[in-house]
Amino acid sequence: MKQLKIVISVILAAVLVLAVFTACKGNKGGKGGETVTVAVTDENGEAVTDENGEVVTEVVNAEDTTAASEGEAVVIEGDGNDNKSGDNSGNSTTKKTTKSSKDNKKKDDKETTKKNKKTVKKPAKPAKPANFKATGVTKDSLSLSWDAVKCDAYELEYKESGKDWKSLQKSMTSTKANLKEYLKAYTLYYFRVRAFNENSAGKSASDWVEIKVKTKADEKYKRFISVKVKLPFDSKKKDKVRIYIKKQGKDEKFVLVNEKDIICDGSNYKYKTDKKYEGVITVKAVLVDHKKQEKVETNGDSCEIDLSTIGIDVDVDDEDI
Repeated sequence: MKQLKIVISVILAAVLVLAVFTACKGNKGGKGGETVTVAVTDENGEAVTDENGEVVTEVVNAEDTTAASEGEAVVIEGDGNDNKSGDNSGNSTTKKTTKSSKDNKKKDDKETTKKNKKTVKKPAKPAKPANFKATGVTKDSLSLSWDAVKCDAYELEYKESGKDWKSLQKSMTSTKANLKEYLKAYTLYYFRVRAFNENSAGKSASDWVEIKVKTKADEKYKRFISVKVKLPFDSKKKDKVRIYIKKQGKDEKFVLVNEKDIICDGSNYKYKTDKKYEGVITVKAVLVDHKKQEKVETNGDSCEIDLSTIGIDVDVDDEDI
């Protein structure tokens, strides 16, 4: 009987050892087996990074790496104490990490755009156009031209003498401009041109280049001429005013066309010729006793002469008149 008990004890011990061995072997091939560290990926198979730009990793069973290698998203699970709690923790971490990745991408894009804007600078200032000139001048037309320079475009302006600048062309690539019809005969005009470069950051222009041109007279325009003389105020003293006219031409001389006794009361003396003139003429007014004279050229039908300033004697040349 004692020997039987010993045999039974040995058999039970062997069975126990075999059971333990079998259990250990089974655990080695399951989820409790070998582990590896892998990168966490999003639903597109791209590595997930944290707010510092570091790749997020996790420790998983070796068998789970097969799923990862096939492009499936790897979810970070909980600590295993509560399966439901673990699943929620994993989903939350994945969403948070994915959002962080998107936020970082938006931040990088914004900084790149801002950097690109800062690098855009105003273009270089071009050289100013040279050889600016007017040709083909008539009573109401002319042509402007200048030498080309390296630039995006040119800006052209004009004005009459004593008036403000007006734009002819705000942006033109041609180096020529023909002006017709709107110009007035026998009028002094100023023209100016400059080159410029322009981009999204602004405009850089060269210095202006300016010329002045007087249009020709209308030689076929015959007209009476109205003359207005501004008289001085000198205690209402009496004096004599004379009006002279000289036609355009080398051998032409001043011809007396009017003489009148006046009172120096600061008023205007007016006179209109009794015959018509054509082309450019010169009108001269003389205040005899005060020894004052002024003259103007005109291609129009009226002119003004100012003799109101007193105190400076001007010798009147009888041979000239």
